[in-house]
Amino acid sequence: SNRALEGRELEVLVEGADREGRTRGRTPCNRIAHVTGTGDARPGEYLRVRITHGLPNSLRAEAAA
Repeated sequence: SNRALEGRELEVLVEGADREGRTRGRTPCNRIAHVTGTGDARPGEYLRVRITHGLPNSLRAEAAA
């Protein structure tokens, strides 16, 4: 079901950083998204992202322009 979200733009609530230093947040459907290109996003902020990959347990995304 995560692959069905590829290419969509969603709003993500930032929770912090993941182990690799990317921004980690949750989508409105409560899925974890690892986001690149966010700069200094802080926990509690909302980001508009584009989903690039749907993985079995999470999503990869990039900051939407």
